[in-house]
Amino acid sequence: MPAKLKDFIPQMEELGLTVLAVKPEDQDKLYGAIDLLAQATNTVARGEALKSAIEDNLLSLREAIGDAEAPTVYMAGNSSVLQTAGRHVSELYDRERPAVSTPPPVSRTPTGRVSL
Repeated sequence: MPAKLKDFIPQMEELGLTVLAVKPEDQDKLYGAIDLLAQATNTVARGEALKSAIEDNLLSLREAIGDAEAPTVYMAGNSSVLQTAGRHVSELYDRERPAVSTPPPVSRTPTGRVSL
């Protein structure tokens, strides 16, 4: 399970489940997570095959890209469209943070419809 859901681990363990929490934040940690999960599920050969496939795909991408100029890319995370890789977008451009208004709370009417 993703490590960000760690608060649910005790509940799952109370149900008799064995829980492994992983947080592969870089390539090395991804391979470590694959190794851990492969060992725990007795699928070590499949884990090695997965890591090999990832390496092959990365090599193919590097060859296809070659010396091409890297474009500037914005990738939004799932917590905020103004957060990326742990930084606020304004920090990427040496600008002041924009004022962002908080949306109104969502509530349910007695009929179950969502209203703002």
